[in-house]
Amino acid sequence: MSLYDKLRKARKRMGQSQMEVATNVGISNAALSNYETGYREPDIETLKRLALYYDVSLDELYGIKDIGKNPLYDLWAVLRNNDIAFNGKRYRLKDSQRQALRRHIATFFEQLEPVETVPRGDESGRVIPTNGTAKGSHGKNGQSKDGKSAATGSLTAQTNKSQK
Repeated sequence: MSLYDKLRKARKRMGQSQMEVATNVGISNAALSNYETGYREPDIETLKRLALYYDVSLDELYGIKDIGKNPLYDLWAVLRNNDIAFNGKRYRLKDSQRQALRRHIATFFEQLEPVETVPRGDESGRVIPTNGTAKGSHGKNGQSKDGKSAATGSLTAQTNKSQK
């Protein structure tokens, strides 16, 4: 798959229009369209901004590593951050707001059956899958017996249920 295909795939995976991405990255809509059709290639600085915006590495864009169809994000790890993006808007949470949101999310996920246990997310919340993930049960506050968050696996379970 070529660079322009990967740029288009990364944007569509985020569910955003070319106009939204172009505005947020600081380039023109025409430039992004040219990058996604293969008419032009972005310079390295633009490519870095696009990679950061899409939350992919340059290796993934150049095909050295594969861009996952649906990357997993550990919501518990994401909520360690003060700044949260939701539905195209950025919010700065106070500690009390972040804790309340974590409680609400944990309560929601306690009602779901996890599909599998996955590694905890990194600073961005992105889960890097490892070989041989095991099924597990999660208890109170969204934590498994081994201390891993239930949020990611349960989100996958919810998505799978809604697709049936």
